[in-house]
Amino acid sequence: MNLPRWFRGVLGVFFLAVIGTLLLLRNGDVREALASTILDRVVRDYVPMMEQTIALPRRQPEPPDGAYYLNGMLVQYHTVPATVGPAETLSRLDVAFHQTGYKTRLLTVMNRPTLVAIHPQTKMLLTARPGRDGAGQYTVRLSQQDLSELNARFQVEIPGLPAVPGARNRILIRSAEGPPVTSMMFTVDDTPDGATSYYLNELRSLGWSRMIPPGQSPLDSMKTMFFEKGQDECYVVAGPGTRVGESFVMVMLTGKGRS
Repeated sequence: MNLPRWFRGVLGVFFLAVIGTLLLLRNGDVREALASTILDRVVRDYVPMMEQTIALPRRQPEPPDGAYYLNGMLVQYHTVPATVGPAETLSRLDVAFHQTGYKTRLLTVMNRPTLVAIHPQTKMLLTARPGRDGAGQYTVRLSQQDLSELNARFQVEIPGLPAVPGARNRILIRSAEGPPVTSMMFTVDDTPDGATSYYLNELRSLGWSRMIPPGQSPLDSMKTMFFEKGQDECYVVAGPGTRVGESFVMVMLTGKGRS
């Protein structure tokens, strides 16, 4: 049996470090301005989940440019060289953002500084995250998203796939280009074993068959399961959350015709 399709190249699309979007997604007050007390509270809730997501191993590096949908909102990103170094690049971007009316905040995620900028009038959100390319050269990934596109009634779910009862902090990421893939991430008051047991029972009852890929999973530190149903494949991963008794869960669906 070959490894599932997600393992052959699509997984990286769903772990782009969209720190600004995830931090601000569920707090409407932040759309008007980056008020420190509000942002600090959202950072407290979302940075731990973001760090767990970024830390998941990838089969391939993230593509340098692309787009995807996050809870129904289009996110576009572009990677550029940082020839003057990451710190100076972020400093220059900070000045440029302020000159065009943006309010900014410098955050640290996974030991990396990340610049977040929001325009109070246009609701445009920009983020800049340093990194390195395949040759080891410094780069900065720029992303943009229009917060006015956020829909408070957006249903964060994958049609045909359940979420563990009591799931919180739901985030749905869907490909805008390339292979059609949908991923849902959330936290739940349960153990990783409890979360995966839930999916084992539920998916089997829905006609999914469990797959046993050859070799060891690349996510040995987490509970992982693979399923298939017709042309579709489903991947479930669960790991410990930031609080006792809490778990981080991700469910990914790939398959012909999925979008």
